[in-house]
Amino acid sequence: MSTKLDIKVFTDQVQKELDDANKKFQAFSSDHEGYAVLLEEFQELISDIQNAKYHFDHTWDFTKKVNPVEIQRELQKMRTFLRKSYKELVQTAAMVEKWLDRYQPDRNWDDGKTLAFPAGNVSKEDDK
Repeated sequence: MSTKLDIKVFTDQVQKELDDANKKFQAFSSDHEGYAVLLEEFQELISDIQNAKYHFDHTWDFTKKVNPVEIQRELQKMRTFLRKSYKELVQTAAMVEKWLDRYQPDRNWDDGKTLAFPAGNVSKEDDK
């Protein structure tokens, strides 16, 4: 499998997750909401990665003790957390996209203004 194919599969999964999230929940109403949702997803991702590392570290302990039964158990637990972390990675990436959607120029508010503005150029007029 080529790297391009891997990225396409990942991107497709992120888009599906985003589409599902958008069906269930409205767009973020503020950057604070986007931050809070992204923070929750990111913390879940980090937790799964940390759990995988914990079991990886234990494989070394059992490797030094020449205990293949425990090595296999730890590797199986590690695999479980890595699979969970992939799912969390997709969800986290989808929430990044959902937050970025707030800045798309075609997103119109009821007053006809768009939220989008060039990066670094936050207009104070939008606060009026």
